[in-house]
Amino acid sequence: MAVPRLTARRPALVRPVLLLAAVGAAIGTAPGAASAASGTVAGTVRGPLPKPGSGDASVRAYAVNTGRLVGVANVSPTGRFSLRLPAGGYLLHATSVRDRGARSDRLVAVSLRSKQVRRGLRITLQRVEPAALDPVEATPAAPAAAALPATTRIAYRLDEFTGDSQARATLGSGLTALVADDLRGAESCSTVQVAGDDVLPTLRSASALRRSSSFDGSTKIRRKLTAPRLVVQGALAGGPTAATSAATVRIVEPATGHVVDTLTGVIRTRGKGMFTDERRIAATLAERICQRPRRYRVALNLKVRGEYAAYNSTAAIAGSATAKVTDASPYALWKGSSPFTYTDNVFRSRVSGCPASAIYPGSGSWGARITVASSAAVQLQLDLGTADATAYSTADFSCPQDILVVTKAPGPLLVGLKPRTFTFPSAGGTATVDSAIRFPIPGFLHTGTLTLTPLWSHSLPQG
Repeated sequence: MAVPRLTARRPALVRPVLLLAAVGAAIGTAPGAASAASGTVAGTVRGPLPKPGSGDASVRAYAVNTGRLVGVANVSPTGRFSLRLPAGGYLLHATSVRDRGARSDRLVAVSLRSKQVRRGLRITLQRVEPAALDPVEATPAAPAAAALPATTRIAYRLDEFTGDSQARATLGSGLTALVADDLRGAESCSTVQVAGDDVLPTLRSASALRRSSSFDGSTKIRRKLTAPRLVVQGALAGGPTAATSAATVRIVEPATGHVVDTLTGVIRTRGKGMFTDERRIAATLAERICQRPRRYRVALNLKVRGEYAAYNSTAAIAGSATAKVTDASPYALWKGSSPFTYTDNVFRSRVSGCPASAIYPGSGSWGARITVASSAAVQLQLDLGTADATAYSTADFSCPQDILVVTKAPGPLLVGLKPRTFTFPSAGGTATVDSAIRFPIPGFLHTGTLTLTPLWSHSLPQG
């Protein structure tokens, strides 16, 4: 079930690139949800709400059976909201975030029947007072719920950011809610957000859900919570100035404890600067969760050797190409190409007294085509075109008294270079090239590396 497309909150501050297409100022629905089987829940959020342009207030709907985020509604300046959702049971999470990260929220369970309109729901916010914690790196436990199959969208969980002081713990709590909303704008892959650690305890308690007067006791709870493939954890500590905090954000695979990425930066703790930095955190995480950059750098480094009856030859190729995404979101195809020139050319004659008298470096071009292999891997195809047999260095050989003169003798060729298809983690890596082809003479040997590096468009602010 996809996440709804909404208009922007924090209108004076939010950049459109991080937000999804608008379908209404206060209503959020999942695509396909507005059907005959849908219902509507609407009401008023009471409590401290942000001033326009200086915060965020929303109501998020999590399916009680899966824990997936299936709908989000903006809260108007007067506190009104409306959500259209498929029939079923939901845990609504109303949240208000203001300057310095001050956060108030409330969890309310509701049920919706087909075509039911539940109006007049009143949600009274309560101030969140998170405790200060040392930002110690902790390895998350493996999830109890079943993991998503590899073919489904990337499920991720955003846990509440911690802080090493009361003020930074408050800031972290507010940042978490803001980032969670802006992460709905991820463009480069298909994702699903699941309930974070501030919602999970209530979501897991059937008795807590049924105690709500808005939750129909006949609503079936068939627990099959979606296990996140990735968990985002953040910690705030003292920054270089009194108005900043140092931020460390990790993306972890909960099933294994493997840290996929660690990001560090410095964020401002108040005013418009805080909201600007929060959006940069969201943009950075959107790329890193998807592991889908707009560009990859592909570096080719080869030592090549050509063996001939009368001489042998060696040379080197070092080149870098930038592969750019060529399709619409979600990103699935990158292409790039680059010229190359043979360097460090050496021609050694096997005939005594007949050295190479001149060397002419060759040149050609190569390309890279990158496609998505899985949610965590990409496949790179090395394309040499005709350069494998047509691009090479040459040399002239001269013997004493010009008994024999050989001109433009070919050097190493890329013909027979294997493999030409490589699988890399989405986060990049280095593969080894080691191949040889013999006829038996001539023969061509190739050794070296192919390195794939993502070129991220976003990073955490640095103060």
